[in-house]
Amino acid sequence: MFLTKVSDETADMSNPQTKCEDLPDVDEKCIDQQLESGPDSMGTTTGLWVPGINDCNAWVRRAIGRCPKVKCNPGPPDWTQNLENRKRWGSGMGPK
Repeated sequence: MFLTKVSDETADMSNPQTKCEDLPDVDEKCIDQQLESGPDSMGTTTGLWVPGINDCNAWVRRAIGRCPKVKCNPGPPDWTQNLENRKRWGSGMGPK
């Protein structure tokens, strides 16, 4: 039985076999915060090692899921444009 633990892998970054991938849709500062505090922070144990369920990749999936990069803050739809079109075109199905 093995326990998983979040550990610093900075030294492995100098290994030429280590692969690093840029994830443009992930907020890097948020990932750093995940490592600094919270249930999956550096040094915490994260349960029993179960390949594919609770392993290094599982931690990464959780962190990425918690840290999407928000491109914009979508607001409610602008219904006024639709109402204007309906007035102009009738049912909104195009010109008559």
